[in-house]
Amino acid sequence: MALADQPARRYPATPILEDAVGRMALSRAVHGAILCVESGDVSLSWCGAAGNLQADQRYFIASVTKMYVTVVVLRLRQEGRIDLDDPIGRYLPTALIRGLHVTNGVDRTAELIFDELSLRDMYAFADPEDATPAPMFYKDAPVHVPRYIASITAEGGIVSTAREVMTFLKAFFSGRFFPRETVQELKQWNRIYFPGQFDFGIGLEKQWVPWIMSPLNPIGELLGFWGQSGAFAFHNPQRDLYFTGTVNQLSGFGHGAAVSAMLRIMKAVR
Repeated sequence: MALADQPARRYPATPILEDAVGRMALSRAVHGAILCVESGDVSLSWCGAAGNLQADQRYFIASVTKMYVTVVVLRLRQEGRIDLDDPIGRYLPTALIRGLHVTNGVDRTAELIFDELSLRDMYAFADPEDATPAPMFYKDAPVHVPRYIASITAEGGIVSTAREVMTFLKAFFSGRFFPRETVQELKQWNRIYFPGQFDFGIGLEKQWVPWIMSPLNPIGELLGFWGQSGAFAFHNPQRDLYFTGTVNQLSGFGHGAAVSAMLRIMKAVR
């Protein structure tokens, strides 16, 4: 069957998506959840929230930030300024003085990503007095560590909304920043076991999904990144689906609620 003759995918209806985000917030470890789901062709584009969060609320994306650093590093390689096989000592002294994500006084993250994609709600957290992002929780306790987050920009200091993370995620996998085949180069997996089992590559993660979870409708790859805060950004190439959002829970026990929501939606695609 030619590609043009293949039937269009049927993505889940709004009630299924609303139920998925509602179930995320029902987890004992989760006080609030945001979930955005979008297909590559945008025939499905939905954002919702439950609990103490709103769909358009800014939140700390935590280690999802590392995907942004991946873009900057790969673009610097394209410009011939670095080589991934070089020893770190070749760059470390300058990096310590100027910051790994800064070149000649220009913040490359802002230049190459925020500005290029016209992201207006996304920024690197720097002001300890900034109370805009939703407060994170560790179990039942709110966590307020603005000076720490302001000090770890490249590690996990970006603030955003789920919709703007979605814009970035689709650009990451669509070839906007680097050739699509470069993603294959990043798939050098090492298994991590908590929170939840996933594979860690080069600036990219793969969520491990046991075959038994969907034996008749294989899930395929789920590529992207987790944040310790429960923020997530993942792409399922098999169904051309993208997921972003957060459970805003630092303990690690909210991640499973997000995985369950993504699985429920992926399994509903026909």
